[in-house]
Formats: sequence, C-alpha cells, structure tokens
Amino acid sequence: MKLPKLRPHVCMPLRAACFFSGAALFYSFCFFVRLASVIKVCYDYISKTR
Repeated sequence: MKLPKLRPHVCMPLRAACFFSGAALFYSFCFFVRLASVIKVCYDYISKTR
C-alpha cells in the first residue's frame, strides 16, 4: 500500500509552520531562562545591599 504523495504546496506550509512553532518555543524558552537569571541577579543584589 503506497501512501499518497503530498503536493509541495501542501507540504511546504506544514513544514514552515512546524519550523516556526519550534523556533518560537525555543526562543521563548531562552527568553524565560534569561529573564529568570536576571531576576536572580537582581534579587541577590537587593538582598546584599539590604
């Protein structure tokens, strides 16, 4: 049983959507990690100066 071949104009948007959603997840993860490290540094600074 052969699978029906998807046409390029069907396959490309799907691939692009997968790629962009993956990139968005990756960048949001990096952003949250950076944000958490900045908050930790600020918190350490505040607790030292208090």
